[in-house]
Amino acid sequence: MKKFVIFLLSVISFVLCAGEKTVFEAKSISDWGDAVRKTTFHDGVFDTGMDQFVVISKQPIKIQPGKEYTLSGDFKLKPYAPFSNIYFGLDVYDAAGKGIKRLYIGKSPYNDRVAPGNNQQVRNFWLTFSGSIKAEAFPKNAAFFKVIIHQFENYIVDMYFKNIRVTEK
Repeated sequence: MKKFVIFLLSVISFVLCAGEKTVFEAKSISDWGDAVRKTTFHDGVFDTGMDQFVVISKQPIKIQPGKEYTLSGDFKLKPYAPFSNIYFGLDVYDAAGKGIKRLYIGKSPYNDRVAPGNNQQVRNFWLTFSGSIKAEAFPKNAAFFKVIIHQFENYIVDMYFKNIRVTEK
């Protein structure tokens, strides 16, 4: 019976993920562009290193008509870190590489913010943040996008993040 349940869960998982392709997954510092400053990576976890930080994915992701993109990741403030707002979204560019718009598509209990100002839970647990956008919802002249994670204005951020990925279906 136990083997049957495991098999059944595997089949359900396969069916739910059918047609879904990972188009970005942050597995190392080299997956992020020049904006990386003090952020480090160890044992699958990125650490912002008490910094005013912004990270933008290095490789552009081409927007395919008719596709839907899901952005997701896990975040956690360090126990002694000051509270701050962290934003997680997409920087959208035209075919010439000119920035068009920044989109915050994620859904968490805090809308577009990963770690809102004064929330103790973000210190104690990993917060999963995700959101989806259809290709048709991008600006008309959009050609590709990059993932961006950044702090609010000039606040110092000391947090962990992991499992940052974009899937396409």
